[in-house]
Amino acid sequence: MLYHLAKYLQADYSFFNLFKYVSVRVISALLTSILFSFLFGDWFIRFSSRKYRSKVRDWLPESHLKKNDTPTMGGLLVVMIVAINTFLWNNLEKINIWIFLFCLFGFAAIGFLDDYKKIKKNKGISARLKFGLQILVSLSVVSLWYFLCDPPTTLCIPFFKNLSPNLFWMLIPWGVFVLVSTSNAVNLTDGLDGLAA
Repeated sequence: MLYHLAKYLQADYSFFNLFKYVSVRVISALLTSILFSFLFGDWFIRFSSRKYRSKVRDWLPESHLKKNDTPTMGGLLVVMIVAINTFLWNNLEKINIWIFLFCLFGFAAIGFLDDYKKIKKNKGISARLKFGLQILVSLSVVSLWYFLCDPPTTLCIPFFKNLSPNLFWMLIPWGVFVLVSTSNAVNLTDGLDGLAA
């Protein structure tokens, strides 16, 4: 939104030419994220403490039992800040921005459903359902990216300068693997003493 406003105003006010540079928009997004975190972080933690408290799994070590009743759903705040920054500082005419948002909201919805069930029923969604939903969202995202954005399909292999195989349509299963793996790596480490951060 601000990117498009700056684009509109740059003809009359040369200052707004700054916002055509990605580096300026990245720094602006960083500062906006910090500002929103300071403004809404404490409020969200208090809200989450009242509404959303998680239970640890039965088979975890005793050192993790102290995490019982900790506020949860922090991902909501993170997703909202990322979404607001995306709308403020990006060129919304690019299709890959919308594909990114679809990916963000798709995985956020899976996490929300899992956390919500943990709060209400003391047990999240089954691993099979979660994995299936992750594959469905990943397949949709990667297929949209592959067919709408015409991405480069060559794979760069470190230390082999002349070896760059072309994956062609195999980029789709590779992309699904990367998205699902990344999601589960974060999911497994989340809550373990800041390991996800």
